[in-house]
Amino acid sequence: MFGTDALASSPSTETNRYKDPLFLRSSIVNGGFLLLETILAVLILSVGLSVVIRSFGSSLNFLRASDDYTQAMLLLEEKMWDLEAKGSITPGTSRGTFLEDDIKFQWQINASVPNGLDLCETEVTVSWKHRGGERNISLVTYLRSGTEAQR
Repeated sequence: MFGTDALASSPSTETNRYKDPLFLRSSIVNGGFLLLETILAVLILSVGLSVVIRSFGSSLNFLRASDDYTQAMLLLEEKMWDLEAKGSITPGTSRGTFLEDDIKFQWQINASVPNGLDLCETEVTVSWKHRGGERNISLVTYLRSGTEAQR
């Protein structure tokens, strides 16, 4: 019924349409993204992803540090219970490491008798290395002096 000639527009109408500023503006808006817009979107996305990845790495470091502090606190508590189970302590300093599983943790006990007390001030310190630095956690308690227990 309709021929292809009926659907085709005249060449003069086509050239007038390209010269129309509204047509040019709408063809850019409706035609898709420009290269500049795409590059800008990729740049924003890459900056956002780098921030997320960096924060993920930081949270893993904080998690490791928290795990070390928790482990040190448990080992410190274990050492304190061992000392209390003995009932007394002799004044002086002693050092050591924990079991092979916790070889990165060391302990130190400083026991001294303050003037005028029949008790021994005992400081237990657990230390470990973390990211090139040394960390430690200490606890002070009073136990019966070993010299007092012998009397």
